[in-house]
Amino acid sequence: MKKQLTLLLIGLATLCCASSLSAQTTEERPLKRHHVTADLLGNKLALGASYEYRFGERINDIGIRTGLGWFGGEGSGSYHEQGGGYYYANVRANFWSIPVECNALIGPKNHHLEVGIGLVSSIATSNVESFSYNENYTAQGTGIIVSGNATVGYRYQRPQGGFVFRLAISPMFKLPLGDDYISTPVLWPTLSIGYSF
Repeated sequence: MKKQLTLLLIGLATLCCASSLSAQTTEERPLKRHHVTADLLGNKLALGASYEYRFGERINDIGIRTGLGWFGGEGSGSYHEQGGGYYYANVRANFWSIPVECNALIGPKNHHLEVGIGLVSSIATSNVESFSYNENYTAQGTGIIVSGNATVGYRYQRPQGGFVFRLAISPMFKLPLGDDYISTPVLWPTLSIGYSF
């Protein structure tokens, strides 16, 4: 009986030590600093991808995020001219965005409030072609806009790496010294799914 009790106590002690070591290794794993996401809307305009790097030793330390976004479209139709004629026009436009943002995650463990601020460079290209019975017209244009950007939202991200989920609002706003393309703030919802490593 004494022998069985001793073996039981040794077994329980071994089990407690093993679970304690397992908990320590889980908590002491190094922070996975990099993550990539696929983005919908937000400062990517329509579709995009992002890369983020977290500084410091904790997930709540400052991070920097950059990416590339795209939105495009094409339209065409027939139009009536003054004087009785008709013409056909085709318009193609592409918008590219390159956001750079500094952010912080607030909250322990895996669920965080994300807040960030940065700049978005947007490049727009367009091509217009019009045809009528007596003339053809083609025009191309490119423009660059730099605007401010903020982010407030929810992020699920484990410090040990793995799945990342973001749901946020990313308003874009006119900079005090910028041009007049953005006159009022634009609220963009954003959804991101990715992986940290």
